[in-house]
Amino acid sequence: QLALEQYKAAEEGSSRLYQTLASRARFELEHEMGDVATADLIENLEQLRYRWRGDEIELGILHRLADLYIDQDNYGDALRTLKLSASYFRDDPGVEQVASRMNDVFAELFLNGAADDLSPITAIALFDEFSNLLPPGNRGDEMIRKLADRLVSVDLLDQAALLLERQVGFRLAGPDRAKVGGRLALVHLLNRSPQEALQVLQDTNSGQLTRELQASRRRLQARALTELSRPDEAIVLLGADMSEESKQLRAEIYWRSENWTAAANAI
Repeated sequence: QLALEQYKAAEEGSSRLYQTLASRARFELEHEMGDVATADLIENLEQLRYRWRGDEIELGILHRLADLYIDQDNYGDALRTLKLSASYFRDDPGVEQVASRMNDVFAELFLNGAADDLSPITAIALFDEFSNLLPPGNRGDEMIRKLADRLVSVDLLDQAALLLERQVGFRLAGPDRAKVGGRLALVHLLNRSPQEALQVLQDTNSGQLTRELQASRRRLQARALTELSRPDEAIVLLGADMSEESKQLRAEIYWRSENWTAAANAI
């Protein structure tokens, strides 16, 4: 209690510097004592940082705000606050640490699953807003895959397709591009766009694919041809593939084309 009184006395003094420092210390102490909720502490600090600008004091307040936003699972405002820090204090020696922290928050969201607690619309909006934080290589590709799967699971197929199209167009080559191309083709099929599925499979074809991946892509192509009322081409494409998936698909194609005898034999 005595400390609070001393802080309040300093806030009433003539020095703006000590007013600012005392206010911040009082806010934190009141929060620690349980007299001020986290949301109120955030509001107080947001107001305080406009009273003293341009040096380590404001930078410290911004970092503290980022901590509080993360504690509240408010990752969007945490990233925006860190981005402000990096923008306002780009010549500060600690700016690299800020960038690293932003990368960690982005990874927590889209690699470690924190984004699963957000609405899909909020998650994709944050992903787009901070897409510059997407790392190269496998980590970034895994983030895209997880977010795309989440969007598909809630039937946001157009958004999932756009995400995978960017990945196919700008991040991947060879077998990896063919694999994700197959995933994109499947999204198009779910979205009742078989022609787009065929086009993606054609555009992402590669001569360096494993047998398993080739077979998977052929089945997707056969499904697209079936959706386009071209069942005979689909059956020819499956050829002598006698995997369980191809057997089931072959039966489905015959059934949908009302070739009952062939469907019965396939079943």
